[in-house]
Amino acid sequence: MIKIIKEKCISCIACISACPHDCIRVDGLFVSFKDNGFCNNCDEKYCKVLCPTGAIILD
Repeated sequence: MIKIIKEKCISCIACISACPHDCIRVDGLFVSFKDNGFCNNCDEKYCKVLCPTGAIILD
């Protein structure tokens, strides 16, 4: 399961730009998944690769 660690997120929105499926949104000061179920089936995981702080993890 893919997750965002809010304590590590710096809201740079790199993950939003990287997501080819438009599954991530800005939620206040942080980002969150619009549809986490779809993200879990995503093979690319560009959001995780491009996150500069490692806030996106596979759990």
